[in-house]
Amino acid sequence: MTKSLDISSFLKVSNWLTEALELDELLPALIKSAIELLPSADAGSLFLYDETDNKLVIKAVYNYGQEVLGLRLGLEEGIAGWTFKTRQAVIIDDFFTDSRTLFFPGQKEIAPIKSMIEVPLCVKDKAIGVISFDNLSTTYAFNEEDLQVVQFFANNATIAIEHTRLYENLRKQNEELEFLYHKSQENARLRTEFLNCATHELRTPLCAIIGFAELLMNNKSDQLTDRHRQWFDIIYQSGQDMLRLINEILDLSALLAGVITLSPQPFSLKSSIDALVLFTKHLTKDKPIEISYSISPDLPTIYLDQTRLNQILSALLSNAAKFTQQGKITIEAKPVGNDRFSVSVSDTGIGIKLEHAELIFEEFGRVDNSSTRHYSGLGVGLSITKRLCQLMEGNISLQSVYNQGSTFTIELPIKLNSITVTN
Repeated sequence: MTKSLDISSFLKVSNWLTEALELDELLPALIKSAIELLPSADAGSLFLYDETDNKLVIKAVYNYGQEVLGLRLGLEEGIAGWTFKTRQAVIIDDFFTDSRTLFFPGQKEIAPIKSMIEVPLCVKDKAIGVISFDNLSTTYAFNEEDLQVVQFFANNATIAIEHTRLYENLRKQNEELEFLYHKSQENARLRTEFLNCATHELRTPLCAIIGFAELLMNNKSDQLTDRHRQWFDIIYQSGQDMLRLINEILDLSALLAGVITLSPQPFSLKSSIDALVLFTKHLTKDKPIEISYSISPDLPTIYLDQTRLNQILSALLSNAAKFTQQGKITIEAKPVGNDRFSVSVSDTGIGIKLEHAELIFEEFGRVDNSSTRHYSGLGVGLSITKRLCQLMEGNISLQSVYNQGSTFTIELPIKLNSITVTN
């Protein structure tokens, strides 16, 4: 065996360290390269440890029949198990006089070994397998120099095996993640389709109920008493509440699906806030609440999607009205730098505990999820508000003191280009 052949074999292993080979390709190549290192070795086998049944499994052979591949040996069976457990390389000068050399029944016919070198494959202090260098015709075929060579090879071979295992594990994980991703995308699509279908089906009869309730409320017939009109008003208001919940589900579904179109246009922020103040006064008409607002004269014309901005502000004002029993609600709008502005909605309501501050911005996040909760709603309003702010390149923040009140502040660009967000 020439020195150039030895170097060539080492170079092969070094190359494998940087290549992403399949383990089934690497192991036969390793055992073949290993045998080429030693002039006295004319056969060999490579075992890997299987933790599932605590056995060594023959994964690759050279100059043996393929029938031995896959054979599983207990750690008490033969020199391979001894080498694995002790993590010691060993030279067996006379295979059949050594009591440790039993491999499997019928091994004399399948593997008529005369002498061998057995080397553990170790990663730090952990053994992962064993490699065997065999001579089928001569006893005392190996020496200490051979042992040093194969130990060096085994160290490099172990790195190659672990590199390949890591690559295969990462590949499998990537395949699993890709499968889960596509599955989640499909689930999201089905969820969106179901929500859209269900909510549209609900809206059709609901709009009829609201429409007829409104007609009955406005009916001037003498046959309708004030009590009847109160009942119709309850039907009408309850229908409006349900319609609002359905619209929230539709909005959240569209936002989660990533299909929302923004239509920026110039408008006066003051005109929007004027209308929203009237809306809030209607919500708080039965409560001792003072509503006030201030708009900085430095604010220019806003160029945003007015409908979506109104949706954001009405959600904040509705929450303020819902959770405030008395006191005041204040709206403040002002510029932030040269190209952004903020609107704050403050109240003297129940406030929010610090540990719940993030929860309220999550989908269906509620501070009180009990069946006896005092306040109605799905818990999606602030999630929608946050997502709409982000969609318009803005953000929302909260400052709150429990039992004293809350301030929600949105910050948005003064001007936004037309954007369509799609999946």
